[in-house]
Amino acid sequence: MTAGRPRLVAVKTVGALGRVVIPAGVRGALGLEPGARVGIYADGGGVVLRAVGGTGNCPLCGRPARRARRPSDW
Repeated sequence: MTAGRPRLVAVKTVGALGRVVIPAGVRGALGLEPGARVGIYADGGGVVLRAVGGTGNCPLCGRPARRARRPSDW
């Protein structure tokens, strides 16, 4: 991937559960392996995905992230 204007590499369909598959070539180029954290950003009329390090901080504001509660914790 080059810096500057993003180029279209694939068109995907959002599944019934809201999932979108990142193509293997893109995952490989970015070093995204299963379990990698990805930040999702709204950018005008689009969406930007960025790899997020395993800092445990919120990818949007940088504050320590709280773990999502599991149904077993309710």
